[in-house]
Amino acid sequence: MPKRIEPSSLPELLTGGQARQLAGISVVIWMELLETDRLPKPVRVAGRFKWRKSDVLDWINNLESVGVFS
Repeated sequence: MPKRIEPSSLPELLTGGQARQLAGISVVIWMELLETDRLPKPVRVAGRFKWRKSDVLDWINNLESVGVFS
C-alpha cells in the first residue's frame, strides 16, 4: 500500500495522483474505483479532472469508519 501524504502539504484541488496518494491506495485500485464511480465526484479544470481535497478527506474518513482502511 502506498504511503499516505500529509494533507496540509497539498493544494485544495488535487490531481488524481495526489488524491490517490492521500488515500494511500495503488494506481490499480484508484482506477478500479474511478471506473466504478466509487470515488468522490471530480471537477473539471482546464479540461482535466481534479478532486477537492475536502471531498477526498471526507471519503477517506467514511471508508475508515466502516473499516476499509483500518
